[in-house]
Amino acid sequence: MESVDYQGWAQYIKTLSKRYHKEIGNVLDVACGTGNTSIPLAQLDWRVTGVDISLPMLQQARRKAAEAKLDIIFLQQDMRNLELTREYDLVTCFQDGLNYLLTGPDLEKAFLSIYHMMSAQGLFIFDLNLVEKYSLSAQGDISFVDTEDFCLVYETSYLTGQEVWEIKVTGFIREDQKYTKFQEIHQEKQHHLKDVQGFLETTGFKVLDVFDAFSLAPPCARSRRIFVVAQKEEGRE
Repeated sequence: MESVDYQGWAQYIKTLSKRYHKEIGNVLDVACGTGNTSIPLAQLDWRVTGVDISLPMLQQARRKAAEAKLDIIFLQQDMRNLELTREYDLVTCFQDGLNYLLTGPDLEKAFLSIYHMMSAQGLFIFDLNLVEKYSLSAQGDISFVDTEDFCLVYETSYLTGQEVWEIKVTGFIREDQKYTKFQEIHQEKQHHLKDVQGFLETTGFKVLDVFDAFSLAPPCARSRRIFVVAQKEEGRE
């Protein structure tokens, strides 16, 4: 993820918040991982809380925030069952966080949980990886990342019947004169936009816009990632 422009992500979110004339105070960054989006959001002078299901990732996020001298709260929580005492003007979920929910009911449950954490007319901005774009190119692909300190091998495939993109990762991490091996399997679900919009409306959101990633243009045939902007509707508690 070293090539990702996280500062650019934050500026894009700031642009969207201004577009909808939303004054932002408190921000909830869902599936925050190691804090790479939470930190630049906090550098916009927003009060940021990051939540993730992975404790090791949160430990890295806390270290990074301390090094940046930023006061960010990081909590271990499942996005489908958020338990927070504060309301948020803006909720974000990036880097395919919602694609990792593999069923429609789980996605709907996450939307409802997020809805209850938001202030009136709060903005919910998230990205979706268009997994279907990998259905042709990802079958049996193997790619490598090789550096002095680690080596990663990615094996990708598309599970057509499930509409799931699967990535098997094998890594070798250098520690002194030895290498430690690890393996992971990542799966991302193709959530169709029509279904996503339906779940949002069912749980109390109004969909304001859908954009091709990092633009203000609608998605097109070449789009591989989209951003959805939704707003909490009043009177739906």
